[in-house]
Amino acid sequence: ASSAPPGPYDFNRLVADVVAILDHLDIGEADMVGLSLGGMTALGLGLSHPERIAKLVCCDARAEFPPAALAGWDQRMQAVAVGGVAAIVEETLARWFTPATFGEHPEIIVAARAMMLATSAEGYLGCVWALKGLDYKRHLPQLGVPTLYVVGEQDGGAPPDVMREMAHATPQAQFALLPAAAHIANWEAAEAFNAAVLGFLLAPDAKRA
Repeated sequence: ASSAPPGPYDFNRLVADVVAILDHLDIGEADMVGLSLGGMTALGLGLSHPERIAKLVCCDARAEFPPAALAGWDQRMQAVAVGGVAAIVEETLARWFTPATFGEHPEIIVAARAMMLATSAEGYLGCVWALKGLDYKRHLPQLGVPTLYVVGEQDGGAPPDVMREMAHATPQAQFALLPAAAHIANWEAAEAFNAAVLGFLLAPDAKRA
């Protein structure tokens, strides 16, 4: 329910927002867990402000987008500009969740749909501009914060092979694959997600690269 000022946004701005929140709350260092856009923002924070991050968990996110994926964002931007976020809700839900979740846990779909419909078009479009400029992959070898990458086995937006490659590029990173989950893995495979994340966060501190 935060405000959505006029865009476009970029990741420098999104990362600066997180730093501003940490400063406002007088938090010098914290563990950072982010999913999708939040995972990308977490990478940016770890790269530009490593002193503020104890451990980093990047979930269901990319470090760059190939041309085909960028074209998909252009199409969604056009649809939202005309019909608001409602114009892309159903296709987004189909990418976010597995068919099993639609059939067995409709309450998750209802909650996700309501969350999306509460998103302002201006905020959505501003964040898509940030996604279109995503360029962290080439910097991952310099990410010195202890990092865990988590991904749903059926995630088509941030495929497991892509995230495994990100983990290989990041010094001393760990990787966790969650079965029976797509893009919103923390909702679809909550128990496995929590076990992976808490196991990483509660383990003895890893040595920074």
